[in-house]
Amino acid sequence: MAKSSNKSHVSAVQRLILPIIALAAIVLVSGCVNQQQVQISGDVNGILIKNVYVEPPADQLLSGETIIISADIENVGSATAHNVIVELIGASWFGGTLYNYNNVRDDYTGLPGTSLTPPDPRYNTPGQVKPIEFRLPAPMIPEGQKASYDLILRVDYQYETSAVAQVKGYSRERYNTLLQQGKLSAITTASIPTQVSKNVPVTISIDGPDKISVGPLYEEYTYRLTFNNVGSNVPITIDPYTGREKDGLILGTVWVQGPGVFFRQCLGIAPETLYSNAPNTLNQFLLSMQVQYKDKFSAWYQTTPWGDFFGGTVKIGNILLGVQSTPVTPRLQVPTYVLFPNALSWDVLGFLMDPIILRKGQTVTKSCTIGILNDPSYPNAWNDRSEDSIAINAHLQYRYFVDSPLTITVAAPIVRTPFAG
Repeated sequence: MAKSSNKSHVSAVQRLILPIIALAAIVLVSGCVNQQQVQISGDVNGILIKNVYVEPPADQLLSGETIIISADIENVGSATAHNVIVELIGASWFGGTLYNYNNVRDDYTGLPGTSLTPPDPRYNTPGQVKPIEFRLPAPMIPEGQKASYDLILRVDYQYETSAVAQVKGYSRERYNTLLQQGKLSAITTASIPTQVSKNVPVTISIDGPDKISVGPLYEEYTYRLTFNNVGSNVPITIDPYTGREKDGLILGTVWVQGPGVFFRQCLGIAPETLYSNAPNTLNQFLLSMQVQYKDKFSAWYQTTPWGDFFGGTVKIGNILLGVQSTPVTPRLQVPTYVLFPNALSWDVLGFLMDPIILRKGQTVTKSCTIGILNDPSYPNAWNDRSEDSIAINAHLQYRYFVDSPLTITVAAPIVRTPFAG
């Protein structure tokens, strides 16, 4: 992004003190591998700028008269857009960038901007539309001259992408039986069918074993998660650790579900990594994990990661531990999440996890090895299941922007004075 575009997400305080807002009379009507280019097609930015209108007509403006620039902002993706801020960039004669939110704050986040709800697939209704309007004087130019000015209508917004892929699993005995009967093909690497949010600028695809076979005690399978920037621009997400915008940054959470499944190695995280790097106040660390997932994924995700796996959790001094309920003497005196991580969040573990940076038109691919426990000592392991499935999930969060360029042409009429003499 150009340096000027980085101003698209200045803080609320900075926006409020910008003198241009008072002058503008703006009205609001309502470890990386395989990094490569991907083809951008269709409108996949989530937010659409349409019905751009200039009054008087953009090629018939006169110096000094009032210009009205209006447009409709529509959410065409499958997530609610938060902190939506519209800017008019390039009005250098009037102080520079103009903002339309004018002290409006998002009801959900409390941050500057508004929100736009997505289309409702239940009733096939379109997403929310907000009309916006900017009013400003045309530039003053010398008599008899004509000049063109390139402007940009820019919308930046907080957006999300959700994805889930399911993989069928079989016990070793069941797999061999079905394979010998010709009712099941051998395990092969393939693209895993993934349900992904529609019309969003960042997507995710998954490939790996098309099915799994679980033998005694333990199995491992490796999948590749490919994050794709298919939008027309680049994320401009705030880095939670620096508080500054970072071009291309993607945040969010990936997690796995299923009997006995956990991340053995994914995005730079392994059980031994967590165990050796967990904060000193381990109970607070686990509490933050639980609160985060309860708030964000209560419908999809177990509240306490692997808490029940050991029959509950206990406090020993200042440390929260997951312990095995049987036998009486706990065999595993270590934190449950550290031992078997089945969710990885950049918001919580970003200081350890590999970052995802997506420039315009790029992809980033990461390998994730999933472990499957089949030890009868653990009640929530695979155990005696003949068939089941595992799910690989992602919930990505980022700030994005979309532009609509326009050009205005301003003329200064010749002022004829009466001949004196």
